[in-house]
Amino acid sequence: MTDTWECAYCGLTREPRTREHLFPTALHQRLQKANKASHVFWLRRLGKDIKGEPSLKDVCRRCNNGFMSDLDAYICREFDDQFSVIRQRYEKVTFTYDFHRLKRWLLKMAYNSARIHLAPDTFALKALLPYTRGENDRLGRSVRLFLQLSYPAPIPAAERVRLGSEDEVPEIWEPRLNRVGISEVAIAGMGRKLIRHVALQSYTFMLAYSKPTDGAAANKEFAYEFLKRAPGAVEIKASQMQVSTIGDGANSWDQFRQSRVNALVD
Repeated sequence: MTDTWECAYCGLTREPRTREHLFPTALHQRLQKANKASHVFWLRRLGKDIKGEPSLKDVCRRCNNGFMSDLDAYICREFDDQFSVIRQRYEKVTFTYDFHRLKRWLLKMAYNSARIHLAPDTFALKALLPYTRGENDRLGRSVRLFLQLSYPAPIPAAERVRLGSEDEVPEIWEPRLNRVGISEVAIAGMGRKLIRHVALQSYTFMLAYSKPTDGAAANKEFAYEFLKRAPGAVEIKASQMQVSTIGDGANSWDQFRQSRVNALVD
């Protein structure tokens, strides 16, 4: 019996099928080493932590060993240079980046997560695949990219008691939450928009979709309103190679708790 299937990224049906992990193996290993612990994955679809990494087997060998491998290699270099360091509150950070490689990798992560969770933005991410594959930079303009830093925060005493003994639960919760999720933001006059989050240690990247009919003025207004609602966040732009911000964006303990209760979060 013939195994009929098509690659989730290129649509080809004749290439050998390979397994794609949500977090690339080389990055996963770096996270384990940096955090000195096994990486546990919160799977919203099941509502619990799992030890085995979520994966998919719907990617062809050509895509997996081609552009996807190149994007993963880029993000691993960035992890070694920038993401591995836990940023402290009020620390000034200058983040350097290759705009298209960074955004394409984030969209790859979002698309993998969306397929695992049957998320509502799967169709939008699929429409962006020519950009994710590096074939159409213009198409990527429909997604704006933001960065917010998370800072170490004390765990409230009542929460520490609930979680276990004081010897087991740290007083300070560090931003070592590495995940991919989805949320909504409501802005007057613009309706509700889906926001994709990709968190790597202290860094949380946010991808905001816009409609093909939205003009430059509407997108600029959205960015302005969104940044007012995201403390310490900055927009990452194609016209720049670096951006500076202050590590005062998100309380890492609140961020962890919200990731477990928000119904839209993976």
